[in-house]
Formats: sequence, C-alpha cells, structure tokens
Amino acid sequence: MSYIRSMDTVEELATLYVAAENANQLIVALEDLGYEGLDVQPIDGGYGLFVDDTLIAAALSNDAADATEKLLDRCADKFFHDIMEV
Repeated sequence: MSYIRSMDTVEELATLYVAAENANQLIVALEDLGYEGLDVQPIDGGYGLFVDDTLIAAALSNDAADATEKLLDRCADKFFHDIMEV
C-alpha cells in the first residue's frame, strides 16, 4: 500500500510542477505586454488569473496542470489574439 500512495504523491508533485510552470509562463508573457499586478491562484475547481486582485480569466478542471493549460489558452485568446494591428 505505501508504494501506491507514494506514486500518487510523485504524480501530484509532477502535476503541481507543470501547473506552476504554466502559471509562470503566463505571468511572464503578460508582463512583457506591460501588465502589472498579475497573479495566478487556485480557485474552486480550477485556476484563475487575477490582475490587482480582480479575476480576469478562469479555467476549470480537477487536474491542476490541465486547468493551467486551459488558462493559458483562454488568456492567449483574450490578450494576444485580440490585439489590433496598426
């Protein structure tokens, strides 16, 4: 039994690592666009992007890595694809 539980822990840590990397990638990309006061936090059922403590985008999933990946996609649509060309 202890081996099964330790495998769960390793998988959970790997998932949390991917989630942290996704969140960091999102924050760095938006800071490059000039945004400040950014934070990615877990919310009920997923993860959310906050700008100055205001929820801007959210993605829901029971898996942290999946939720942050969905959040990256949602923010790409919001912040990168909607930029008007001059």
